Amino acid sequence: MQNSPIEESTVSNTTVRESLESLQPGEIAGTSQWVTVDQAMINGFGEVTLDPDPMHVDPVWAKENGPFGGSIAFGFLTVSLLTYLLHDALGSSPDRDPHQEGYYLNYGFDRLPGLAGAGRRTGPWRIPPRWSPHRRARAAGLQVRQHDRDRGGGAAGSHRHLADSLGATGDLSERRLAEEWEVTGMTRWFTDLRSRCTAARRRIDRAPILVDNKTEIDLNFAYCGRTIMPNGTLRLAVSGVLAFATSVAGAQSAPPATGTPTAGSLQLEEVIVTARKYAENIQETPVSVTAFDAEAIDKIGMTGMADIALRTPGLAYGNFGDTKLSPTSLRGVVASSGSAGQDPAVGVYVDEVFIGQGADAPLDLYDIERVEVLRGPQGTLYGRNTIGGVISLTTKRPTDEFEASTELTYGNYDYVRVGGSLSGPLMPDVLKGKISAVYNDRDGTSDNVWLDIPVNDQHHWTTRGQLLFTPSDTTELLVTADYFEIDQHPLVFETLNYDDSKLLPQLLDAFALPRNADPFDRKVYANEESEETLEAWSASAALKMKFGSVDFTSITAYRTHEYFSRTDTDRSPVDMAYDGDPEDVDTLSQEVRFAWSTGSFDWLVGAYYFDRNSTNLSFIEIGADLAAVFQAPEIAGSKIGSDAEMGTTSLSGFASATWRASDQLDFTLGGRYTYEEKDIDYVQTDPLGLLGGSFSVKADDTWSQFTPNASARYRFSPDLMAYATISQGFKSGGFNDALGDANGIGYDPETVWNYEIGLKSEFMDRRVLTNVALYYMDWSDIQLTNDNPATPIFDPIILNAGKAHSTGIELEIQAAATERLTLGATLSVQEAEYDEGALPNGRPLRRIPFAPRYTSDLNAEYRIPIGSGELSLLGEVVLRGNSYLTQDNQADGRVDDYAFYNARLNYSSGSGRWNVTLWGKNLSDEDVKQRLFDLASQELVGQKFIALADPRTYGVTLRMSF
Repeated sequence: MQNSPIEESTVSNTTVRESLESLQPGEIAGTSQWVTVDQAMINGFGEVTLDPDPMHVDPVWAKENGPFGGSIAFGFLTVSLLTYLLHDALGSSPDRDPHQEGYYLNYGFDRLPGLAGAGRRTGPWRIPPRWSPHRRARAAGLQVRQHDRDRGGGAAGSHRHLADSLGATGDLSERRLAEEWEVTGMTRWFTDLRSRCTAARRRIDRAPILVDNKTEIDLNFAYCGRTIMPNGTLRLAVSGVLAFATSVAGAQSAPPATGTPTAGSLQLEEVIVTARKYAENIQETPVSVTAFDAEAIDKIGMTGMADIALRTPGLAYGNFGDTKLSPTSLRGVVASSGSAGQDPAVGVYVDEVFIGQGADAPLDLYDIERVEVLRGPQGTLYGRNTIGGVISLTTKRPTDEFEASTELTYGNYDYVRVGGSLSGPLMPDVLKGKISAVYNDRDGTSDNVWLDIPVNDQHHWTTRGQLLFTPSDTTELLVTADYFEIDQHPLVFETLNYDDSKLLPQLLDAFALPRNADPFDRKVYANEESEETLEAWSASAALKMKFGSVDFTSITAYRTHEYFSRTDTDRSPVDMAYDGDPEDVDTLSQEVRFAWSTGSFDWLVGAYYFDRNSTNLSFIEIGADLAAVFQAPEIAGSKIGSDAEMGTTSLSGFASATWRASDQLDFTLGGRYTYEEKDIDYVQTDPLGLLGGSFSVKADDTWSQFTPNASARYRFSPDLMAYATISQGFKSGGFNDALGDANGIGYDPETVWNYEIGLKSEFMDRRVLTNVALYYMDWSDIQLTNDNPATPIFDPIILNAGKAHSTGIELEIQAAATERLTLGATLSVQEAEYDEGALPNGRPLRRIPFAPRYTSDLNAEYRIPIGSGELSLLGEVVLRGNSYLTQDNQADGRVDDYAFYNARLNYSSGSGRWNVTLWGKNLSDEDVKQRLFDLASQELVGQKFIALADPRTYGVTLRMSF
């Protein structure tokens, strides 16, 4: 029911404030439409009762300390307006009697530029759907403020007041609405809600609400395009809002009824990702992305890159047993990470800072907030063009309240893992800090029979410190520093077979020395233990500011590391030869971005600078027995090899625009222009002529490329979204900075086009999530690494081959089958093959290595309440189709289909403060080849080596938080 409108010129925020300050029970604040709460309205959302007399709060105290000069009536009116808006959203607003006693409220607002029509309107604070480009989008929120003293006497009630603002709008993209509304806290509330709700177009039952930098984040409701029924999660949420609101206002005369669990209580939690440089629901992201949050990382027991790869469709990690050489393949796109001078196919990022691969990226997942794996070229928005995809890690940030946690693990092979973190405020509302560290130690999984010691051990530790400055609501600065150290003995190769015509097998037989008879018994015979050390540290500063409607981001980072390795080349008791590839690397990067919205467009522009200087020292050391064969004992201990200094400078500018054509359809168009320059100073010392002789080379070159990206997204319904993407990736050319030949020192750029369509869906009120993607990738001038057949020693070089393609389907399913049972499955089926090209020896290229025919992960978790806590059993089967470990697809490098079986039994306390887990990995003790190192054709060594995946491991983990 409506009264006659008051004069439009008299309606303003100030008028409303003044009216509210003097508002008395039953009075109307100059209305054009007015709202009251009655029991019929409340009962529509559950058995909740409001006391009609909110004056149970001490009026003297409220006058001195409450919002709007102590008008506690406003708290009740907030509930009143919220109730009206919710009823209106459901189309079920009951009739309101103007003579009924209660509290009434009227708001006025200006119509904003960008909305249809012009002029001023009076009425309740709500934009009619016809004004909004998102006609079904509304939002309502309830803010709660924390106070430092009690109301009246100690028994007067809670320490909380209902705060002084409630918002409802049909166009969440218009930030100016929040900015022009002068009520405390609304700007931040709308800004955050827009980032979550506008893009997601779905209900948010809980979203951050900030009031004067004092946070009581509890209750709100948002309706963003989903058909809402007056039951399920909404009913429970609304009942909870009203019950909580009345209790904190001291206006409740009867306790609220507890809601009966419904299908809504089985909903899978939403996962928020930043794949497109802003927060959005993963189900609304038009990108093929797999994400693991902190809870999933702990639940599954993920600790490193190999754990990510096992559970991500299409991702393969060639765990070679060392830190530097292990390659990563995504959708069949692979590149060796042989040195820092070579660009990876899959880029690793930590807090938006490019790490790359190789020795700089043996990252530990302790204290990580989220891992996102983006499949396909991501050249537009990410700093370095990565043609296969991106693995992005986001660390946990400092917290507003004091928090501490620890993790203790012990397992077989004397596996010990100890982690801890401490976080909290240093200066209230201005400065927060955090420090975390993790220590990882494990004895070897193999035995060196010749030396009688365990080998293939692990030993590393890392620490990270963060300071978060928030001098104002529009500015934050996150400063991070970390340190990582490795000192271990990896690279334990088993001999798969011998070529008896070569020197080493003959020496073994001549001196009656043992051969490695069983390549799968985890027993080796090297006469010296492998060494691997790494010392790395980094510092970064991420500045985020808001200038009006523009979000500004600046990320500055510096990283440096020193890496050393040395291993027995022949893995035998003969003192023959040793090899290593130390490197020193310094990297500086700077990225700046601007993001804003205008009408139905979202914009993002930025620039990126990357500068890296690396020194790679690849060597072969002559052993005493080999020196005796050459009848030159004086060369024992001498080193031959290369010293390469390489510089890389990359400059790029990028832009992306999204046009929201309608509620259901939007388009994104973006691109990046990249200019790269590389130079090398290469010196090779080879007096014996084993590597092609001694020489030196200085060279430099530049490359540039524009890489576009275009995508379209269509929402068939709030629960079903489809997208299509076309994108190009670019990896610049470069120079071989390891052992090689002067004739093959340089190579050209590599490019790839990706064509993809996908569906993301939710069923049964978000109890089932199903995502599927179909893709076709076509790339040319492929950079491949292979041995140089012109030299007698293994000296891999990078060359450009022909063309290749990768095509496949990826599927991810999650289901809350019951309140206790959760199921999950991932599947990738792919074909990754060369279309043309040949190896340096002339052999045609066929299948791309490290690209299994299929990858799959099947898992189930069953939870049982025990006492005040919960027992859960998680079972997992990781499946891999056949693949090859070498470019020539030789039979010895074929890996047949296999399965890993993992299980975890976890008990969590009722308080959530501690949990203990019994776990086991590779329970069937499957022996799987991870690498084939082919030196069979080398006249001196004459062997093929393999590296095996970890055997069966098991242990117990205790986690505690304080």
